[in-house]
Amino acid sequence: MDNRVLIKARAIENCVCFRTINKRKKSPHEFYILRDNLLKLRTQDYVVACDINSFAEICREAEDRVMIRFFWLNCHSCDNSVAGWLQIVCLPFKPLMEFAEHGGRGDSREEWAVLSLKDSFSPKYVFVDTQNLKKAVENLAVRRKLARFLSRNFHYRNATEIRFFNDFVPYSFSFREMFGEREGICGGLILHGQSDMANAYYAIHT
Repeated sequence: MDNRVLIKARAIENCVCFRTINKRKKSPHEFYILRDNLLKLRTQDYVVACDINSFAEICREAEDRVMIRFFWLNCHSCDNSVAGWLQIVCLPFKPLMEFAEHGGRGDSREEWAVLSLKDSFSPKYVFVDTQNLKKAVENLAVRRKLARFLSRNFHYRNATEIRFFNDFVPYSFSFREMFGEREGICGGLILHGQSDMANAYYAIHT
């Protein structure tokens, strides 16, 4: 993701209009999103908006962030084909909600410009069951393998947390991706090759 995307927002009546700009390109047009759709993020984790041929996926993340995936599309009437590009930006939740509600009203500003937040987010790890975790932590070799694997994996963009549960395989876990209270993908985090613990390795199965 390009972390230095400039987002320009303009408030009009019932809408907030967005443009995205970086060194390589800028959005082909303003993207109109109803104020009420943006304000749904106070109670919902996911909203979809459409404008002309383009659309946007708007996701509320942890750490008071909102990720917007703009799909800038053009439809060619001659053959009904669609072409375009994707741009992902992250905005601070509270300032976005304030602008969506009050922008252009009363003494509030009509325009807002902000740089996309740096992409440093990773979901929270929650071990619902701790028996296998305790055994893994007590074994120095396994503990290092588990810590290294967790630091390099499960960085799912939209997830708020990853919940881990005991698996019947020693030192291993099942997991469930969560978007708030909505479930995502499920799978297993399995330690393979335990007959030779020095060369054993963790792998994800879905």
